[in-house]
Amino acid sequence: MHRGTITGVGVAALTLVLAAAAPGARPGGGPQGELKEFTVIAERFKFTPNRLEVNQGDTVRVTVRSADSTHGWKVKALDLDLLAKKGGKPETFEFVAERAGTFPIACSEYCGKGHEDMKGVLVVHARGDR
Repeated sequence: MHRGTITGVGVAALTLVLAAAAPGARPGGGPQGELKEFTVIAERFKFTPNRLEVNQGDTVRVTVRSADSTHGWKVKALDLDLLAKKGGKPETFEFVAERAGTFPIACSEYCGKGHEDMKGVLVVHARGDR
C-alpha cells in the first residue's frame, strides 16, 4: 500500500468511529429517542398514573413508590418486574422501549382484596406514529 492509501483508510476508519459515538447515534442508524421519566404511586388498589405513553426508541425511567403496602409493578410481555416495599425507598429502573405495542401492567405482589384490579398500561407508539 502507498502512504496516501494508508492515510485515506485511517481517516475513513476514524470518521466511522466518530460518527458511531456522536450524540444521537444509535445502532441501526435510527434517531435516538428521548428520555421519558415517570413516578408511579402504587396504592390499594391502583397505580397513579396508570397509563404511560412513550415512543419506540425512547429511554424510559420509571420510579415506583408504595403509598401503603408492598406492591409489584410488572410488565410481563417486556420481562419488567420490580417490588416497591411499604415504607421503603422508591424503586427505579430504566429500559429502552424497543417494541411498539400496548402492554398490560399489573401488581405482581398480592396486596389484599382488589389486588386483581390493580392494573395499568404501557403504550409504546411506533416510530412515525406520533
